[in-house]
Amino acid sequence: MNRAKELSIGENIAWNSIGNFVYLIAQWALSYIVVRVLGYGPAGTFSLAMSIGNSLNAIATYTMRNYQVSDLKGDYSDNQYILSRAITSGISLLACIVFTGINPYDGYTSLCIIAYMVFKISEAVSDVYQGILQRANRMDYIGKAYILKSLVDLALYCGILLATNDLLFAICGLSIGSTAIVCIYERATARPFSNQKKTSSDVKEDLGRVLGLLIACLPIAAYGLFFNTVGQVPRYALEFMLGSEKLGIYTSVAMPVTLVQVSANYLFVPLTAPLAQCYLDKNSKRFYDIIKKVSIAIAIIAVCAFAGFGLLGKPVMRLLFGDSILPHLYLLNPLIVCSILVALSWFLSAALTVIRQLKGQLLLSLSSFILSCILSPLLISLFGMNGATFSYIAALLAFSAGSLVLLFKSFKPSTA
Repeated sequence: MNRAKELSIGENIAWNSIGNFVYLIAQWALSYIVVRVLGYGPAGTFSLAMSIGNSLNAIATYTMRNYQVSDLKGDYSDNQYILSRAITSGISLLACIVFTGINPYDGYTSLCIIAYMVFKISEAVSDVYQGILQRANRMDYIGKAYILKSLVDLALYCGILLATNDLLFAICGLSIGSTAIVCIYERATARPFSNQKKTSSDVKEDLGRVLGLLIACLPIAAYGLFFNTVGQVPRYALEFMLGSEKLGIYTSVAMPVTLVQVSANYLFVPLTAPLAQCYLDKNSKRFYDIIKKVSIAIAIIAVCAFAGFGLLGKPVMRLLFGDSILPHLYLLNPLIVCSILVALSWFLSAALTVIRQLKGQLLLSLSSFILSCILSPLLISLFGMNGATFSYIAALLAFSAGSLVLLFKSFKPSTA
């Protein structure tokens, strides 16, 4: 493995795009096959497990990826990032068990949620190894890992679901497959690029530094928890007010739309390290030039999304889900707007992390979370399933506007 070689920004974007696209299709297929094999009810259960897992995953990842990648001075070692991930993953699993215990879910639903949380923890561990590779500008290994995980996850999940017609068994297979790839492949590919230490004495010495790292990143961890939950609160409210079947329908319509935000994500994830270098060099001109170009690209993706779904939305949705989904296509356009705003918010959040505006991110995400909690039940009661999207859009607009103001105030653009 050639440690010295670094890929260009274009090569990193290409590998990130290919890997993430394959992984996105695989993850989308997980929800799709539940609808086709078991129906909208179990699909709603799976969507609920995903919503809770995605929210609590912010605890597992501690939203530390951008902080890790932009740690170009090496304030913390890779070993310390890995140890911190083990601690936060354990806490997230405990939080999931407590959450399912205090909510009125039946035993089977609770087990599905916990099993899916194990899968999300495997992704959280994968995230810290990917951070090592991203900082080294070797996203080719990340792209290959995504492709490998996609094939293994999809084969195990679909095979078990078709063989048993049991959602819980399928999620368990998904968790086992993902964990195996992380332990066997991703850990090995990251090792040559890592400065982690391997002796037990070093681990003990690192614990104090790990505590310092967790304290330093606490604001972005809290931000991540609130920001992830901003998008899940409308789904919780939808399931509570209208039932699992309606949530299953809503999730089915939303699935293809996630292509929009993930497509935008392809563009800016490889740019975190270059943004960090610009900030380190105090090169505000290039910093904001990157932000401008990504924003234009997101706008172009938005136009393409509206055109594409306008022309192909109905036949594609009919092909995927049958005629039963057609009365619900009115959900599409608001979901596209929502998806674009999610992509923009992700990018602005990464930029704020680079300039270490961690407390500002926390305050913005907390405000958006409170807004989502207030608006979700109100708008769902007024607009039905569309109300969930409208409340999310309002929260994202507030977050994006606040992020732009904070960004320009904290790292002023060059007037030269």
